[in-house]
Amino acid sequence: MNDTDATGARFPIPPDMLSATYLGDYRIAFVFADGTCGVVDLEKRIGNGIFEPLKDISYFRRFRLNRDTRTIEWPNQADLAPSYLYERTLEARPLVPQTSISSPTTAKRSSTRLSAVRRKTPSRATAAKVLA
Repeated sequence: MNDTDATGARFPIPPDMLSATYLGDYRIAFVFADGTCGVVDLEKRIGNGIFEPLKDISYFRRFRLNRDTRTIEWPNQADLAPSYLYERTLEARPLVPQTSISSPTTAKRSSTRLSAVRRKTPSRATAAKVLA
């Protein structure tokens, strides 16, 4: 199945959008069912016509996730193709859990945990390090 944008271009239908969170300015964080997540800045996408009211930040932030259409929409019925938002999310910098690395020791422990996660069957010594 394909999704079609306003120009008639066809895109594969993306996974369901699970959440859309306003972050400030014209930035929205998206999370999709396949685990894809990222922050998309829609400032350049906001223009004339039905999108004109979205230039006002207080109006822009009034979007909601419509589960039926699988995209975000505004009170004036303006919306963006789910495939467009998915593609922009894929291109965006991924969301990363906020962690702080306060010392080289903490960084080394984080690195040890990551390398153990990458292996399918970590050794007992590695497992002991990860759990420490």
